[in-house]
Amino acid sequence: MKKQLLVLLILTSCHIGYAQFEDGFQVSNTMFPENAKVDIFKSQISLQKSLRVSDKGAAVIVGGSYMFSKFDFDRYKSPYSFSSLENFHSASVKLGYTRALGKNLRFLALTEPMFSSNLDDELKIRDFSIIGIVVFTLSNKHKNSFFNFGLVYDSQLGFPVGVLNFQRIVNKKWSFRLGAPSFNLAYNLNERNTLQPFAKLDWFYGNVSRSVLSSLGDTKSRLSHIALLGGMAYIHKMGKHISLSVEGGYSLVNELDILNYEIDDNELLDFDMRNNLYLKLEVRYKFLRSKPPVHKRM
Repeated sequence: MKKQLLVLLILTSCHIGYAQFEDGFQVSNTMFPENAKVDIFKSQISLQKSLRVSDKGAAVIVGGSYMFSKFDFDRYKSPYSFSSLENFHSASVKLGYTRALGKNLRFLALTEPMFSSNLDDELKIRDFSIIGIVVFTLSNKHKNSFFNFGLVYDSQLGFPVGVLNFQRIVNKKWSFRLGAPSFNLAYNLNERNTLQPFAKLDWFYGNVSRSVLSSLGDTKSRLSHIALLGGMAYIHKMGKHISLSVEGGYSLVNELDILNYEIDDNELLDFDMRNNLYLKLEVRYKFLRSKPPVHKRM
């Protein structure tokens, strides 16, 4: 599968979803267990807070995240040694601004410098990248349909691409979100419990500090994991602030590769992964929005 096409799909779905992450703190663990080639485990913490700067809905968004990714190559047979690729560290900080442009239109601008590396050598410029997002959200007068459109730029890709996303709250029980290629359908069993079938991308890029492919010399490279997933999520709300979610599914596409930094013909080594089970556990603490102060007339 063309890597550049998968990158475009990632940009048009995952980053727009991340931009819409609600204010709060979350901890998650993602697993691709018992693969015949390579086992994958990811543990992530994320934080986001919106700081109101006017009574008209303008806010500054601040946040950050850290992810530890572990790859187990014990069962993969190869003349190369991949011990230096077992542990990757990724971190980012986020700064954004949002404001209402009218009754039914909202603007969001976001920038996110990122770091991702196996830290097997001194830091290099290619350990770092930056994402920029500009998104407009158009809602209907009933505030139950939302259409998001805009542009996202990722320095790893080198040029901007368009993003599209549509969300609809059908009624108190049903809602859905459509993107390219992400999709989820939510059914509220009651006020505390929700079932959510989904199709989405899970992805990772990390710079390889020193080449592990001896036959290619000191070629600049990165480790890439991209999975297209289908499955079901169960979400349980534990009061106003805390929620617990469990996701289970199966990968429809599961690619682990060592790539160079070209857009075309960039594959150096394909680990020939099999599709397998996917599991994710997440705990989220939601920050409730404070109401603006009421100024009483004297």
